Amino acid sequence: AARARFEHGLAMARENEHPLRMADALTSLGRVYRILGEYSTAQSHLENALQVYQDHGCSTWETDVRCTLAENAISQGDLTTARFHLQAASNLLETSENIWLQTLVCYFRGLLAHYEGDAVAAMTLLDETTALAREGQYKSDLARSLVALGRVKRTLGQLLPASELLVEGLDLFRALGHKLGMAEAMEELGAVSAVQGDGVQAAMLFSTAHALREGMGAPLPPVDRAAYDSVLAACRAQLGETAFAEAWAHAAARPFQEVVEEVLKRFPCTQ
Repeated sequence: AARARFEHGLAMARENEHPLRMADALTSLGRVYRILGEYSTAQSHLENALQVYQDHGCSTWETDVRCTLAENAISQGDLTTARFHLQAASNLLETSENIWLQTLVCYFRGLLAHYEGDAVAAMTLLDETTALAREGQYKSDLARSLVALGRVKRTLGQLLPASELLVEGLDLFRALGHKLGMAEAMEELGAVSAVQGDGVQAAMLFSTAHALREGMGAPLPPVDRAAYDSVLAACRAQLGETAFAEAWAHAAARPFQEVVEEVLKRFPCTQ
């Protein structure tokens, strides 16, 4: 549905010969195609958007496209390309006082640091991103920053702080009606539950997140596949195949809203 609407907007912008609206539609389509897992198509749309902004001297919004190109590269595990685009975005920000764009660049630099294995840098950058997003009241950016920071803390074994961050992010995503964000938060909470030895809770969370992704047509990014499969294998080993399958099927049959409410009641947000 989102793709159809943005494609209609792109057609209208072309018909009206409005290049900046065309670039905006191209950027939005690039995001949609990345979520759909169609990374080469996303790349093409984003490169076209970048060219339009460059041709019209709109360096401010070129920053946004660079970050989206970095996100597309990170999703595929291409960290070198992501680093290139984020460096370009950082260079463009030197002449901009746009706080939202600063938040955007800081977030993706933190995300990249996480995937590069630099947890200290990732925590520093994502802490800064969270502060910027709170100050600017950028709720969607705050929610994903909280989830990303929770992921970093989980990998460091800081399970209680991780849970608190993830639940706050989940609560924000719920309020925004952001299904993909809720899926990502539940996947991370599932990983926390798995580490804590609660295989049933982990299976419930992973199953609900999987159903949300299936419904949206938003597959897990390749960069996360190995870690995801490893956690699921650990849950299966802990519960046994039959019990795991039962827990998975039971959660899949429930409305996702019900599971989210249950999680929020079990781990009340402290913020």
